[in-house]
Amino acid sequence: MRNIAKKDSLVDIKDIDINTKLEPSKRIQKFIDEVKNPYLFKCEGMIVESVFSSDNHTLSDRLKQYFRIVE
Repeated sequence: MRNIAKKDSLVDIKDIDINTKLEPSKRIQKFIDEVKNPYLFKCEGMIVESVFSSDNHTLSDRLKQYFRIVE
């Protein structure tokens, strides 16, 4: 991972509570407001970093590749 902030400063999405009765655009905005950085956050203590690639591989492609490797 590149530019990882201090782990303690990242928001854990398990602590975010979004009102599901809000319209989708407001739910998205609330999530972004609370997570601070939607590309870098924690999920149950694990750091999650979203990056984009120009090689045209999908997330599904990469997950299949990963699971073939760890079998």
